[in-house]
Amino acid sequence: MTHFYGTTCGTAFGAGGPGASSYGSVFKLTPGGILSTIYTFTGGSDGNCPAWELAEGPDGNFYGVTTGGNATTPYGTIFKLTPGGSLTVLYAFCGTVNCVVDVGPKSPASWASNPH
Repeated sequence: MTHFYGTTCGTAFGAGGPGASSYGSVFKLTPGGILSTIYTFTGGSDGNCPAWELAEGPDGNFYGVTTGGNATTPYGTIFKLTPGGSLTVLYAFCGTVNCVVDVGPKSPASWASNPH
C-alpha cells in the first residue's frame, strides 16, 4: 500500500490537534484519506520548520532538512526519520566559526545512488 508523506512548517492541524506545534511536522496520508502525524518538531536540537520534500532512502527511512532550530542549531538540521516516527539528527547547521558549514540548507534533500 502506498502512502503520501509530507511536511508542514508551523501549526500543522490547528491548536490541540495532531502536530499542534509551531515548529512543524511530518505527516502521512493513506489512500483512504486518513491523515496522521509521524513526527512533531520541538524547535530544539531536532530543528524546526522542515522544508521541501522528504527523500526516501533505500533503507526505507526518510531524509530531510529543517531551516531553523535553537541556539545550537540556529540554521537547521539534516535528519533521518523512520516510518515509525523515530528521528535522528545527522547534522546541525550551527552557525559558528567552528562549523564545517555555517549556513542553513538551500535545497531539498535528495538521494544519490553514486555519491562519488
